[in-house]
This record gives sequence, structure tokens and C-alpha cells, in this order.
Amino acid sequence: MCRTGKWDCILNLPENVCTASKLAVITGARGGIGLEVARSLDADGWSTVLIDVLPEPENLFERFTQPAVYVSVDITDEQAMSEIGPLVAQNREAFLAVAAAGVISVAKVEDLELAEWERVVAVNLTGTFLTLRSMIPAARRANTGRLIAVASDAAKTGEALLSHYSASKFGVLGLVQALALELVEDGITVNAICPSIVETPMMAQLAEQMSAVVGGSLAKWHESFVAEIPVGRACQPKDVTFMVRTLADPAADFITGQGINLAGGHEM
Repeated sequence: MCRTGKWDCILNLPENVCTASKLAVITGARGGIGLEVARSLDADGWSTVLIDVLPEPENLFERFTQPAVYVSVDITDEQAMSEIGPLVAQNREAFLAVAAAGVISVAKVEDLELAEWERVVAVNLTGTFLTLRSMIPAARRANTGRLIAVASDAAKTGEALLSHYSASKFGVLGLVQALALELVEDGITVNAICPSIVETPMMAQLAEQMSAVVGGSLAKWHESFVAEIPVGRACQPKDVTFMVRTLADPAADFITGQGINLAGGHEM
């Protein structure tokens, strides 16, 4: 859809997207969670703005039925995110922002380079901050305004070899709690979803990195990830989508400031 430079994309969002009665903005939209959330919301009648740092893939919207647009932009780019916010701030029935972009890597604290710490924190925490901050006016102008961050159960209990990832996700929970209190009088809810390990390409990436740093086969690491979940399976993108749809419901106006465990009993 938007195949020109990022600024042209941002400045020319289609009118039928910007003025839709129900609009959702999803970051990390090429990831397993973000894309599943976008497709599910589309099926529920939401128009969508899909944001990701990667270029738009071919045939992305072939299964979409509602107006939708893809914007290739870095969520850590403050100017870019501030350009998108005003374009989607319209009077409408419902507005939803889902900050689903995230990165992960593996290292012992003593071996963790500052640049890698900063990269992970920049995307997972600062990027979430810039996303949610830019979407506040849009949520405020909607009859139902919802802001959701995809965190992790690693935001509840620190994980060895994932200090930077855990710290960034702990930060997301603090941001969500503070923002929820700031926006409660506006009728806007702000929540975080905290899944256990999710069956996405990031899970495969984590297995590869654990294998490289600690040793062991990819299959063994995959088995160990699942073995930690009492329910006996990894979280699926559809599980996250279910929670997003639940929180997006107008009847969910009493749920705010929460870090909701979606972890199959792994985190209580």
C-alpha cells in the first residue's frame, strides 16, 4: 500500500482509513503477534494501520476486508511517530493502539554490550512509550479509547540471560500503570498483555541464540521452552489476539493499569 518514502506514507494515509468508525494501529505488524492481531481485528470490522520497520511484504492485505494501510517506519523515531498521531486523531466510535513491536537477544550480564542493552531497551520500552504517547489524542477523541502494550511474563520475573529484555518489559509495566492513572478520567484504558513464550519466529530466534550461547540443539531448547508451561504448549498468537479483542470491547472499561498474565500457568 505505502510503497514510497516513509514520510510520503505517513503524510498520505488513505482517508477511508483515517476516518473509519473503528480504527486500530498495530506496531510490530510483520511479526507473528502483530500480524495475527491485525487480521483478527480486520475480521471484526476494524480498519487498521500496520506499522513495522521492515518493508511491506507482497500480498499483505489479500485476506483483509476493511480499509488498511502499511507504514514502514521505526517506532523509535520520535518525529515519525509524532507525524502519525495527529492523522489518526479523529472523532470515531472506537480507537485501539496495540504496541506489539519487540526484539530479544541472549547474553550474560557480564558479557552484555551497552549497545545491545540500548538497542533492546530502545525498541521494547522507548518504542512503546513513543507509540502510546502519540496515540493518546486519538484514544481521547474516540467514544471507546484503548491502549495496549504487549509485554511478557519476563516483565514479572527476571530471566537469566535476558536481563536487558526483562528490564525493558518491566519498564513497560511501569509505563502502563502510570499512564492508566493519567488517562483514567478520560475514560481511556491502558493495559499490558504478558504472554509466556509465543510460537512465533522470535521463539525460533531465541532457541538459536540459546543454543549458540549455552549449547544444546534447537529442538532441545524448543522442548525446554514448552516444558516450562504447565498447560503443556507455547502461547499462540491467537491467544494474544483473544486478549486484545477482550480489552478492546467497550464493556472492558473497568480493566485498566493491568499486566495480564497470558502464560498457561507459567506466571501466577
